[in-house]
Formats: sequence, C-alpha cells, structure tokens
Amino acid sequence: MSAGGSGRVQVYLDMRAGAGKSEYVEEVVMAKPGIVVFLIGLMLAGCSREDRSPAVDGGKERIAAPSTKPQAALDALAEVNGIPVHREEFLRYAEPYPESLKASRSGLERVLQSYVDNLLLEQEAHRRGLDREAEYLAKVENYRRNLLQNTLLQREAGDQNDISEDEARAWYQAHPEQFDHPERVHLRHILVDDEKLARELKVRLARGESFEKLARQYSQDRASRSRGGDLGVFSRRQRPELAEAAFALTKPDQVAGPVKTSRGYHLIQLVRRLPASKETFEQARQSLLGRLRAARRQETKRKLLEKLRSTARLRVNQQALEALVGKGK
Repeated sequence: MSAGGSGRVQVYLDMRAGAGKSEYVEEVVMAKPGIVVFLIGLMLAGCSREDRSPAVDGGKERIAAPSTKPQAALDALAEVNGIPVHREEFLRYAEPYPESLKASRSGLERVLQSYVDNLLLEQEAHRRGLDREAEYLAKVENYRRNLLQNTLLQREAGDQNDISEDEARAWYQAHPEQFDHPERVHLRHILVDDEKLARELKVRLARGESFEKLARQYSQDRASRSRGGDLGVFSRRQRPELAEAAFALTKPDQVAGPVKTSRGYHLIQLVRRLPASKETFEQARQSLLGRLRAARRQETKRKLLEKLRSTARLRVNQQALEALVGKGK
C-alpha cells in the first residue's frame, strides 16, 4: 500500500462466456482503500472453465488444443500488492459464509472483497511492524498454548463429549427444580449517590421525561447506563435489596424509589412482570446440551490432570516465589 492509501490488486479473469478466449490477467488499481472492482468468474469448480465442447470444422469434429495456461495461474484468484490469493485458502475462508451467498457470482465477489480487506489490514500491520512487538508476540504465544491444550483435551475425550438426546432428557427429568422459574421482573434503574438528586429526577419522571434518557445522563451504574438503565430480568432472590419495591410495582412504566442500598439511591421502573413458569425440555434442550458438554469437558480435564500430576516431577523455588509476592499489584 502506498502512502496515499491506494493499493494494487491483480484479478485473474475467466472469460467463460467468450468462446475460444483463454484466461488473462487484468490489474485493478484501487482509488480508495478497500474498494476493488471485481470482474471475475471464481474458479470454484477446480478446473479450467474453457468451453469443453469440441469445435466443428467442415462438418468434422476438431479436438481443441490443450490449454497451455500453467496450473499455478489457475490456482490464483487474485494478487493483493503482490501477495497471491490462492483458491484453497480462499475456500477455507469462505466456508463459514452462507451457501446462499456463495451460490451467486455477486455473493462470491462480496466474500472475496472481505478476504482482500482482511489481507490489506494484515499487510498494513506488518508494514508498521506490529507483528514484531512484544505485546503481540505474547498474545500469539498465549493463544498457541490455549489452542494446544484444547486440542489435547478434545483428543483425550474423543466421542465422550457427545451428549445424546436420551442423556439430556434423563438429566432434565432428574433435576426438575432447575427448570422451575419463580416470578420475575424486568427493571430499569437510575443510580445516584445523592438522595436530593434522586427525588428531583423522580419529579421530572412524573412530568413525563424519558426514564431511559435520564438514566443515560445521570445514572452512576456504568454497566446499565448505556442501555438506558436496563437491569434485565431477575427474581426476588437475585436482587433482594430491590425486591420489595420492585415486586410492589404492577404496571409497566411505573416508578418506585428512591430505594437506598449500599451503592446509593435507586429509582426503579417496571418494564414487565413475568409469572412463575416451568421450562419444557424442548425449551431447555440447547442450553442443557451445552451445560452437559461443558461439564463433561471439565471432568475429562480433571481426570487427565490428576493422572499427569501423579507422575510429574515438580520443584518449586519457594524463595523466588516469595520474592514475587505483591509484585503483581
């Protein structure tokens, strides 16, 4: 990429529609970063797309001469600042995209544009030397270690991590209490540290001002402020400090407070009430399967570590460890 922000992309064209015309290469110069005009027929069939029907000459079939195009050229979909985009690596990148998108030329061009954009960012990061910075290298090493550990655990577990429908249903039936949901409320709140301000805000709410707007402007709860004070759904047991005032509200948009807690003064608004209910197996199925798989992975890890610890030779330098106490603060 030049300092002016323009890059050069070579796009390999497949002239499928033109009988007798072979592939050629055209350079496309990007006037702006990330904007590429693609004039390609992507070679996803794995072979040359020249017309394979035999030519006719004087009433006789004439066998077309074999293409002299090097296979390497057929493999390259594009070049970005001299870096080739190979067919196989592009197919791997495109795999997660919906089949409906990849079924059309325009859709494939969008996927290739995304790939090219990522490659441009990667090239720029290399140009700035980010790949040589200590922080980046440390993150790469941590990722490599985690990936290696996870691969080991997957191999160790084999098919054991697969949870059948019957196993999940049996667990559901054995633990019915975990799928009973008590009465819950969905609330918004405004948290301030001054009671006088809380009462002033309540007056403004009574005059019709927006609860969400005032929450974004005044609430000191950073976690919910950007969401207009939305606290989500909870039961009496989950928010005991607000439960009495919250469950006394009966209609949406009703406001209560100020309620004093250890954090300050809360104004609370009811969004909706949710009656007590029981989650059916079908409703719980996906989340239950995820929980059971996670539990089985943890059990696999526990057993493997127990085995490895029993045979490991471990020596701890207590003096060096003591010297580190407090250094991480």
